[in-house]
Amino acid sequence: MTDFAKVIDKAYGVEDRAGKAFLARMREQLRAEREWTYQHCLRVGEMARQFALSIGVSELAAENLGLVVSCHDIGKLSVPAELLDKVGECTPKERAMRRDHSRQGGAMLEGHLSAPLLKLAAGVAENHHEKWDGTGYRHKAGKEIPVGAQIAALCDVFDASVSDRHYHVGAPVINALSSIAGAKRNCFNPELLKPFILYGVTANRNRLTGKDIARLMDQLEEGKNGPAGTGPVASGPRGSAPRA
Repeated sequence: MTDFAKVIDKAYGVEDRAGKAFLARMREQLRAEREWTYQHCLRVGEMARQFALSIGVSELAAENLGLVVSCHDIGKLSVPAELLDKVGECTPKERAMRRDHSRQGGAMLEGHLSAPLLKLAAGVAENHHEKWDGTGYRHKAGKEIPVGAQIAALCDVFDASVSDRHYHVGAPVINALSSIAGAKRNCFNPELLKPFILYGVTANRNRLTGKDIARLMDQLEEGKNGPAGTGPVASGPRGSAPRA
């Protein structure tokens, strides 16, 4: 088990029936009011669970992490549906409203922090748009960002990149993984990049060529000493960068 897996096990390897029940109810509310966001959250949560297992996290901790991460966008219940689905550029005010979903998500869960999983879920909801270099929504950096939010950020960006929406054509898996690998030190925890890319290769092996995999490995090697890369991959012809 890696040191990172031990950290996740310690934080998430808890029995918390009340917390699980509350998060399940919140997720059902999301399903009723924001169907696409609900499906996105399920995919991101399952990806987080599988990734955790791939680095040696226990079944219990991985399951809890997956549930917590599947509520990362719960704050979008506070954002008007028409704004979430808007085609084209948002105004500065609209962008601020969209970005506020992370703060709102944390606030929705803060009143229930006596349950361990809800405290973790509040941290993930509030911080999943933070970047390792401090240029995210709330300008937290490095290990100020909770470990669950660090994992959620990777899974969130990948799913937003490869998924189709009416304003965004999903990118090929290789493009999404290459963009994440190329982000290097600025967006994500460098300790998580290689394990996540290796997980992504294994999970999507039938959608990648040998040349694709070699390209990803080269990017990871270059990233050890190279400069920070660029941001998320561009989408297909109906839009630009995906909106997570």
